[in-house]
Amino acid sequence: MIEKIYTVTDLGPGDGGKGSVIQSLCARFHPAVVIKEGGAQGSHGIDACGETFSFSQWGCGTFNAVQTYLSKRMVIAPSMLLREAEALRRYGIYDAFKTISASPECLCSTPYHMYISQINEMSRGQNPRGTVGSGVGVAYREYVAALQESLASMNRLIFARDLLNADLPKKINAARERAREAARRVDINDLDENDQIHFMNICRAIDDSNVYNEIVDEFREVGKKLDLEPLKTLMKRKRSKIAVVERSHGVLTDAEYGLKPHVSALRTLPCFSEEMFRDSGFEGEIINIGVHRAYEYRHGAGPMPSADSNYMSDLPRDNNRWQGASRYGYIDTVLMRYALDVSRPVKFDGIALTCMDQVLDHGNWPICKAYKLDDEEYSDLKDLGNYNLFNKIDRVEIVTDAYSFDEEYADSKEAIALRCADILSNYLDVPLCMLSFGSSERDKYYIPRRKK
Repeated sequence: MIEKIYTVTDLGPGDGGKGSVIQSLCARFHPAVVIKEGGAQGSHGIDACGETFSFSQWGCGTFNAVQTYLSKRMVIAPSMLLREAEALRRYGIYDAFKTISASPECLCSTPYHMYISQINEMSRGQNPRGTVGSGVGVAYREYVAALQESLASMNRLIFARDLLNADLPKKINAARERAREAARRVDINDLDENDQIHFMNICRAIDDSNVYNEIVDEFREVGKKLDLEPLKTLMKRKRSKIAVVERSHGVLTDAEYGLKPHVSALRTLPCFSEEMFRDSGFEGEIINIGVHRAYEYRHGAGPMPSADSNYMSDLPRDNNRWQGASRYGYIDTVLMRYALDVSRPVKFDGIALTCMDQVLDHGNWPICKAYKLDDEEYSDLKDLGNYNLFNKIDRVEIVTDAYSFDEEYADSKEAIALRCADILSNYLDVPLCMLSFGSSERDKYYIPRRKK
């Protein structure tokens, strides 16, 4: 029976390095299961014993022989489950579906939701919201709307329990019709040349009966392979006493408290996990770990006051049509404090800081400690009342401190970790519990809890 749960929460927009932290916890504590929340669009890269992989729906403990459970707070993409399972075959996991189970209540997104997502983002032109373009958010917004409408609206949605039902083709076709309607609302002349080409390809895919039939077949195949069980059953039958929660999003993309309009449709706060576990009868200990890079990183649109085009200039500047360009900046403790604050009443037990090796390569560690706006300094967004800095956040100047690491720290991870813990304690009321010097489990340094 599960008696202790470690939850891992990204304190930023979702690019904090959760994957390697999850994998490290699995290598250290050998949990019974990784419980997934969020959406199938997550790409959590790990390096385990020399094997690298980007997980979306399987947990980041898979290479450590840890089972995966897709909770009811996970929006799954059955077609992509098949592709991920096939990719895992190349790493010696020949029947990946034996390592995963799911709640019957998992909401499913279809390729037609993906088309809607991409159509919507193309329609925004020069005002992107920022999206992975997978359709997870579209599917979840339909779910939220259906909750407020009628049983008939709910019945048109697809859940994991529906994958073998006779009305599955009808439900997939309904999603297809919603995609077709989204396409009808677009004037192709309003799109740029590249988007025009992609839009026409989407329209062809929506109208293609072979594509539709393939989707139906894929969903049915997943229905045959994916074991379904309630969370309560899972928690009772596991022999190991530990579970780890893996989420796909960050607090700053929470639907209500994120930095709007650049937010997800999903709720990303850890309180919703705790509610799910308590509703399932769990009475054990929950340990909450916040994750953040040792600098700011954002892949896509959204406010980033500490962004500096010259900082981390040797790291990749990725750019794709849906998320947009990647940006780097100084670690922003104003936003970190905001993420910790809006997560209450959940209390974080520690912070795992990733990518410290990349900071050390640059010689010093700049930290954004406050914002300056109209000659006033703000170290806490609450100081402006109701977090209304959101509509001004792109106009602020940042106030920084800078720290260096002398030669005495050169060969000592312990010394660096303890110094980082002391530094962060000046800005945050949550202790540093892990410092990452690289992408594998061997690069993680766990900081012992120190007496006050």
